[in-house]
Amino acid sequence: MTLSIQEFYDRLAGEYHLIFGSWDEAVKWQGEVLDTLLRSETGRGSLSILDCSCGIGTQAIGLALLGHRLTATDLSPRSVERAKQEAKRFGVEIDFGTADFRTLEGSVEGTFDAVISCDNALPHMMSRDDLLLAARSIRWKVREGGLFLASIRNYDELLALMTTLARTTLEETIAEANESSTTTPPATTRRPPPRRPPQLHREQARTM
Repeated sequence: MTLSIQEFYDRLAGEYHLIFGSWDEAVKWQGEVLDTLLRSETGRGSLSILDCSCGIGTQAIGLALLGHRLTATDLSPRSVERAKQEAKRFGVEIDFGTADFRTLEGSVEGTFDAVISCDNALPHMMSRDDLLLAARSIRWKVREGGLFLASIRNYDELLALMTTLARTTLEETIAEANESSTTTPPATTRRPPPRRPPQLHREQARTM
């Protein structure tokens, strides 16, 4: 059975945070990185931002924590519900909704200083037609002079790197174990042979 993109992320919504070592820390770190990029490109402070593939809120919450005004949408209703709960836990206000980023003009009102799509949402567009639909839809939501920012992760490369690191760590652990189990015999100190009593000359013996 092949899951649709929506079904896949609906099922993943409850465990998506496990992709990160500490999701809470990732929220703050990604918010800071995106904030730096957006401010440097726009030359402005607080921005109106649409996160059109928000998932459970990783980037949207991070940016809201830094004072930006966020609207966040996703194809997965369960992911959006999880994002709402997380935003409440972090104490930020975000306007959430469910939307396909190929048809944003019919789902999201207004335009924004910036639109973002992070964590490999765009590679789900498996055909040129779908990718063009997404690009045009997103473009309609970017205000004149605004910015579209996307991130794409090469999971194959990351998996290969993790496999290499795991193999290296295993080899180092085995080498250390072998080294510690190979004990060097303690150094021995030879005891000098017992001293023989001095031999007396015959003349000395006779006088004793």
